[in-house]
Amino acid sequence: MDPCIILRSEPQYYDSYVAYNWENSEPLFLTREEHNVLNLIYSKPKTVSEVADSLHLSGDFCKKFLNDMKSKGVIQIYNKDVRAPPRTKVDEDEFHGFKIPFLSGPNSIDLFITSRCNLRCRHCFSNSGEENDELPLNLIKNILDQLESVGVLEVRINGGEPFSHPEIDEILEDLSDRRLRRVIITNGTLLDRDKVQLLKRSKTIFLKSLIFKKERFLKKPFFL
Repeated sequence: MDPCIILRSEPQYYDSYVAYNWENSEPLFLTREEHNVLNLIYSKPKTVSEVADSLHLSGDFCKKFLNDMKSKGVIQIYNKDVRAPPRTKVDEDEFHGFKIPFLSGPNSIDLFITSRCNLRCRHCFSNSGEENDELPLNLIKNILDQLESVGVLEVRINGGEPFSHPEIDEILEDLSDRRLRRVIITNGTLLDRDKVQLLKRSKTIFLKSLIFKKERFLKKPFFL
């Protein structure tokens, strides 16, 4: 399966089954049988006959569906296993036992990796400064593992100023191998050519924060 695809099943939301492409933010809605087929090849390639036999489906159905998914770029031909994080199993019977519907996992998460910032913007809600208050790399990786396991669609790296984190290069390198949409929210003042290239390699979306010139007393905002 294409590494950009995240599979989600939502038993309490109209029995929705979705293959979400985090790179272009496009959802593809599936039937339960179609979802089961993709889930079977999520991390390990299989032949059409193996899929049909494992799920007790007709070979013609599996062949037609897989060809359709290939034409849409959802699956690709691989000669080896694709890195796929372990997924938390969704027990549909347990989900239906709750009267109030809820998602199997969050769609989007803000991860505040540091409270350190090189600016003091009056409008900012974050009480940031020079103090060394940040998440270590091993904890960030652990959190990202958990987000992948429940099928979170997007993580936004936030702060403080994320580029103030001393291990931001390693964080972005780690994100490059993750199966989720990645966004970093930054004031942009610490960006250089190397950081921009790292953002491109890790396919991290760059969102610019609004910054105000202090000497103008917040009267003239501008974007970096």
